[in-house]
Amino acid sequence: MKRRFALSLVLLMLMLLGLGLPPRDVATAGLGWTPESTGFHGMYTSLAIDSQGYPHISAFSADHLVYIYKDGTGWHNVIVDTADNVVGAGTSLALDGDDYPHICYRSGSNLKYAYQDAGGWHTEFATTESGAEGTYCSLALDSAGYPHISFTDHLVTDPDGHLKYIYKDATGWHLESVAGSGEYTSIALDSNGYPHISFRAWDTTNGYRFRYAFKDASGWHAATVAVTNPGPTSLALDNEDYPRISYGGADLSYAYEDAGGWHIEAVDTAGQTGDFASLVLDGSGQPHISYYDWTNHDLRYAFRDAGGWHTATVDSTGDVGRYTAITLDGSGLPRISYLDFTHSEVKVAYAASVPALTITKAGAGSGAVSSAPPGIACGLTCTAEFSIGTVVTLTATADPGSAFAGWSGDPDCADGQVTMSADRACTASFITFRVYLPLTLRDSAAGLDVETLK
Repeated sequence: MKRRFALSLVLLMLMLLGLGLPPRDVATAGLGWTPESTGFHGMYTSLAIDSQGYPHISAFSADHLVYIYKDGTGWHNVIVDTADNVVGAGTSLALDGDDYPHICYRSGSNLKYAYQDAGGWHTEFATTESGAEGTYCSLALDSAGYPHISFTDHLVTDPDGHLKYIYKDATGWHLESVAGSGEYTSIALDSNGYPHISFRAWDTTNGYRFRYAFKDASGWHAATVAVTNPGPTSLALDNEDYPRISYGGADLSYAYEDAGGWHIEAVDTAGQTGDFASLVLDGSGQPHISYYDWTNHDLRYAFRDAGGWHTATVDSTGDVGRYTAITLDGSGLPRISYLDFTHSEVKVAYAASVPALTITKAGAGSGAVSSAPPGIACGLTCTAEFSIGTVVTLTATADPGSAFAGWSGDPDCADGQVTMSADRACTASFITFRVYLPLTLRDSAAGLDVETLK
């Protein structure tokens, strides 16, 4: 893949302006959200879904590294490491091919790595130089299950620390310096196993910058994507190994590279929003982002499709949404882990498709169908979405000269009351009828009624 780092002045100006597709509300996007409490406290969450569809979360809680997971019996909490006063800050989690968890995290002034196998939990120091801090670590596993980690070494002279990369293979750990200062890192491995990292950098000449680095056979390469002060970055690679990055600050933004260079889109500019952004790409390469709205203290979600950007509030009960992490389940539906700051506990929000009710009219007659709660006015609107579990009462009103003949379609439609546990399709049948009025023939000469016809 060819990389282009020489950005034209026009492109850079467009990026700084954050030009992009305008966001739209996701109310009709067919998703309903269910927040669920794990019952356990934690910050700096990282989320992955196993092959059975269960969530696994790493977190920092009470100066410990904790691992929270769900199975068929409910939620469970495991204290993985307690070896230092600050163990588990800045966690990043991935599951291997056997669904075992691997976690990078900070322990005091060092980067540590924990993993589970059939023998239990194992922890080790990943950094091979004395005293290198492991702040803002991000972890990815290669095809052999070995960890690759980006992190910040704050024990060097750069104000934002020094961006470093460490990986493990059969011979042990290997440490590399990447590109000067760098924090808020996020790492992904391309189809050839090479690392790509997004991060925030600072220097006395340019101030804060949003940067991106990658490695290939010739070594490390880095470029400035935008001159801005981003919050935490989140990186994913598309199926052509091009980078896609979400980042916060005052607003939520999305940057991506293609053959034409870098492009930046404004995703959500309503108030101070976009912090703790986390990004995942779906099977079509479209982005899904979870993030925190500082203005309203809400958990927010954004995604893009052919119609542009859509945004929604996922959870607004209390102060919720810090330290978000997003992934997609086997059906492509988003799941988000985050901190409920009000109740000091980790929550997971599940998205489900909102069932749709479709009305079809049949028969020689005509009429209209309405619903309670409102949504169907068929007529014009013959399909509407209703929250799972909603009982929808349908009313059929025949036009003059027609009569309503009954309901058919899904079995639940028979009585005109439909419980929306899944998509439903109901048919209203209307028939025509003739009205016969009596006609009396009269013998006008005799003044007598001769015959009455009906």
